[in-house]
Amino acid sequence: MKCLYCGDKMEFKNTNIELCIENDIYVVKNVPAYVCERCGEKVIGQEVASRIYELISKKEAEAHIQVPVFEYA
Repeated sequence: MKCLYCGDKMEFKNTNIELCIENDIYVVKNVPAYVCERCGEKVIGQEVASRIYELISKKEAEAHIQVPVFEYA
């Protein structure tokens, strides 16, 4: 598979996915995805995306972290 952004080769592997939904940040670990070797772009399938949103909607995270927030003025 070729990256839609830079055209380089994408490798299928497990990776972390970061999402921002309604001002909340979520990290999902070990997601099967295509990852670009050059630019790091990630592509997931519809079934994987549905499972991620199902996990997030349950609000039963295995861990929580604190993240500093800055506003660029």
